[in-house]
Amino acid sequence: MITNDSPRGRARAGADFCTAPMRQINCVVHFFADQFITFRGKRGATDLKCGERRGAGRPTREEAAAINDRVLDGARTAFCRQGISGASMDEIATAVGVTKHTIYRRYPSKAALLEAVVQRDIARFAGEMQANSDQAAAEASGPVEALKLATRRFFQCCVTPEDVAFISFLQAEGAFSEDMRRKLTEWERVANAPLRERIEDAQAAGCVRTGDPARICEVLVDLIDGGARRSTSTEGTKSLSEERFEERWSIFARAMLERC
Repeated sequence: MITNDSPRGRARAGADFCTAPMRQINCVVHFFADQFITFRGKRGATDLKCGERRGAGRPTREEAAAINDRVLDGARTAFCRQGISGASMDEIATAVGVTKHTIYRRYPSKAALLEAVVQRDIARFAGEMQANSDQAAAEASGPVEALKLATRRFFQCCVTPEDVAFISFLQAEGAFSEDMRRKLTEWERVANAPLRERIEDAQAAGCVRTGDPARICEVLVDLIDGGARRSTSTEGTKSLSEERFEERWSIFARAMLERC
């Protein structure tokens, strides 16, 4: 039997005593390693919940595009509700379900995020309007009907609550920001371009009075946009909205159309 009083016992006790500091160091190292692994695991779980798949590598192009769309959608909603100064990157990240770092990797500032939101909406609205205008021209029996159909599609886009809220946000912010006024001017120029094309076609056919197509388009848009806003503000029905469109179109027709 080996006891602490025996030579072998004293030798083992001495060895244990000599190696005790090393065992303590190893325990500390393993403790912090376990904590680090646990932390990374929790962080990975958070990122997985946010859709970034850190544990499985970088997101695919489609996943990255989907994350970006969510970020822009969330930012658009926050800007419309709270304005530029009221919307924080933290709130946007929480609402979207991503980390703030995810947003900053894509957009280094709130101004850059706003720019991306505006540019995406301009491109989307312009694409819809151009497609609607081209379809109207194909369906119409003449240039005036093509202009009216395109104008009706414009009216229908203007009464979409999300678009009304966003345009109202741009106009409100534009009262205090020169940069925002430039963005709004660009929005109007791009959105009105398809209508201006139909006006030019009708002028070429002698169906619209001579004059600057851009100015004539402004008159038409002011009439139609005002009717659309009144429809949304009074919670009008679809039939009432159509009635307002016809009223506004008839005013434009009496003022600007020629007998073809």
